[in-house]
Amino acid sequence: MNSHSYIVINDPETLKKFMGIALKMTIPEDWNIKYDAPENENFSVSHLYKNASPNVNFHYTNNVVKSKKFPSGRVYLHFLVPRDPSQKPTETRRSSNIMKFVCHVLAIMVPEAIPDI
Repeated sequence: MNSHSYIVINDPETLKKFMGIALKMTIPEDWNIKYDAPENENFSVSHLYKNASPNVNFHYTNNVVKSKKFPSGRVYLHFLVPRDPSQKPTETRRSSNIMKFVCHVLAIMVPEAIPDI
């Protein structure tokens, strides 16, 4: 496990399943999604990613994924740290790697708990 504060998902259906679980415990404003398009961008693919996580902050990046490993592109899913009471509402929230850590521990301890993700 590395120190990146995001989870990479390369399939709209997987994102939909993950966000379905995550949004039962959090609110959409706690998440940020950045989308890297595949080399031969198909609008329907980006639309599937966006619809998989309604109301979540969704950003299109200028990055193009050339790897055949990601035919549908990929998204970077960031879980945002709650605002500090002293923080101004206009200040950017930081991303936390806690969700990545939790998923990693669950995969080790209870691998059958999340077989499709």
